[in-house]
Amino acid sequence: MTTKKTAAITAFEATPRTMTATQNAHGRIRTNQGSVALLTTDIDAGDIIHLAVLPAEASIIHIWLGADDMDDGGGALTFDLGVYTIAGVAKDINAFADAITLGQSASKPTTDFANQVRDIDEIGQKLFLDAGDTLASHDEQYYISLTGDVVADTAAAGDISWIIEYVVD
Repeated sequence: MTTKKTAAITAFEATPRTMTATQNAHGRIRTNQGSVALLTTDIDAGDIIHLAVLPAEASIIHIWLGADDMDDGGGALTFDLGVYTIAGVAKDINAFADAITLGQSASKPTTDFANQVRDIDEIGQKLFLDAGDTLASHDEQYYISLTGDVVADTAAAGDISWIIEYVVD
């Protein structure tokens, strides 16, 4: 029989004790939430919808998204969910989710997309790593954004809402 200890337990049991990274234990959870009204011209393939700006040191826990039905033609509309710089440069357009069907039909309640494509060992990492940057070279803040992937069969105006939970000190 074996006993496996996580990094947090090993740090706790060390002499002297060492601190676990705040995004992994005892960090403060913050929220960024809202809604945006979109016109049919806002949801074409390649269109970008910047939802929120978050600090680079944030560790994203959840990204819940909900939308009205913005595809009256039967369901082709898809989005990628990822990270952009605050200058609007794409870092990783599908860091969190790829080709999600948000907006193909009304999605109530919201769905959590934070970990649709992230590897399980990336859970708990900081946003600058989600962006593909390093500790030595990263921006101070990033946008969490949707990018139109496939255009709607018959586009319709509608709202997208989000609730993003993340951890910081």
